[in-house]
Amino acid sequence: MFNNTEKKERQPKEKRAETAARIQRELMKVVNEGKMPRGFDLAEALKDGDFVRLLTEMPAYAAVRVYAAEQAAGRAEEEALDRLARKRQEQISLPQPARAAGGTAPVIDYMALSSEQFAHLEEKLKAAAAAGKRVPF
Repeated sequence: MFNNTEKKERQPKEKRAETAARIQRELMKVVNEGKMPRGFDLAEALKDGDFVRLLTEMPAYAAVRVYAAEQAAGRAEEEALDRLARKRQEQISLPQPARAAGGTAPVIDYMALSSEQFAHLEEKLKAAAAAGKRVPF
């Protein structure tokens, strides 16, 4: 009736059909018993090859729980990364000090000072030196 190659091709097809029927029965049982995790979208999950692989490797109830846990963990990781990125962006947008030690001293352009301004500055520096204050240069 069948030669060897036809028989070999037929066995995997039959096995796949049996596996598909088993998975369908198990999924219907999980749905009918109300054991689906809250918010689990079975139609979307069936489009994912990873979920289908899980269904072939373990009972449907376990596959649903594992897949739902993996999806929740993935969402939590994405949310954590988003929060971290937002926090980093907020830190970048804050004004940064010019120096770590504080504000910078004003830079005086001595060449641009008028004679009166230079004389006034010279008096302030002499008074500060006489009072024992540190005079920066």
